[in-house]
Amino acid sequence: SHASAEDFLEPVSLKIAPDYYDVIKKPMDLGQVRDKANDFKYQTARAVKRDVDLVVSNALQYNLEGDEVAKAAKTLQKHVDRLFSKLEATIAKIEANREAESSAPKDKATPKDSKAHAEASSSAP
Repeated sequence: SHASAEDFLEPVSLKIAPDYYDVIKKPMDLGQVRDKANDFKYQTARAVKRDVDLVVSNALQYNLEGDEVAKAAKTLQKHVDRLFSKLEATIAKIEANREAESSAPKDKATPKDSKAHAEASSSAP
């Protein structure tokens, strides 16, 4: 795992931040993201990214600018943005290939084959 991710692997402890859940209304951590992914709760990569972005935005909202956790959140965001940018490029290529394959002409019967089929059909009792 990425070094800056360590602060975000588990829910925030009330011992460390007693008012965290008063300030942050939609808590999220990377452990929850992992569990949701393992349980196939995400329909798209974009949904995963939304939850990771929520982890980061919560950290930036709760922690002061310049705080170590805020710095780690920004580092995590840069890392995740790079990964998802590559992932989106790969997904775009896969979708383009799939689209090209589905719009490619299918093997069609030659006119000769069609004529033979028509003759066979017309001679049926």
